[in-house]
Amino acid sequence: MNKLNNCYKASVCDLEDQFICDVDVETSANFITLIFPEGIEKGSWEEGLHITFFDDLKGLVTYKCRLERYTRREKRMAANCILGREQRAVQRRNDMKIRQSVTISIQTQDESGDEITVEGIIKDISAGGILFLSDHPFEMNQTLSFNFDKTDEPLHLECQVIRIQPFKIKVYGEEEERTAYGCRFINLHNSTESVIRSYVFRQDLLMRRKK
Repeated sequence: MNKLNNCYKASVCDLEDQFICDVDVETSANFITLIFPEGIEKGSWEEGLHITFFDDLKGLVTYKCRLERYTRREKRMAANCILGREQRAVQRRNDMKIRQSVTISIQTQDESGDEITVEGIIKDISAGGILFLSDHPFEMNQTLSFNFDKTDEPLHLECQVIRIQPFKIKVYGEEEERTAYGCRFINLHNSTESVIRSYVFRQDLLMRRKK
C-alpha cells in the first residue's frame, strides 16, 4: 500500500546525498511514479537513491529507494519508485528553517493605501514563512508580496506579518539593532509550498556538507 498519498514533488540524491534533480510525483493506491526533468537519464543507481518526498500531511520524508520499470513520458524519463527504509523525517509542524541573506523588493501599501515598493533582506526562510529586515516600518497583520528567484522557477509569494522583534547585526564590526518581521505565507498553493520545501532542504544539505 502506498505510504504517500499527498505528494507531488520530491528531491533525488545519491547515497552520498549529492543532489541530482527534483522530480514530479504521481501516486496511486499501489504505485509511486517519478517523472524526471527533460535531459535526466538513468544513472548508475543500482545501490539505490535517497529521495525526499514533500508530503502535504507528513512534511519532509526521506527514504532509501530503488527504481524500476523505466518508461518515457514524451521527452521525460519516468520510473516506479520502491520505498525502502525511512532515513529521516521533518514533520510539517516543525518545518525546517534555514538562514539566508537575500535582498528582495517588497510590494505593500502605505498608510494612505497607495501601493509602494520597499527593500527588505530575508534572514531565514521555511515552507511556512520568512523573517526579514527592512528600514520601512511594517505593522502587525500587514500583508505584503515579493518575488523569490532563488528556486528553480521564480516564485511570487504573499505574506502576513505575525511577529515584530529586535534583530542584531554587525556593521563594520560593530553590533547594531534592527527591526525584523516574522511573516507567514498566505494563499500558498501546494505546488508552490513543495518548491519552497525543496529549496530549503537542498540548502540545508549544502550547509551541512560545508561544516
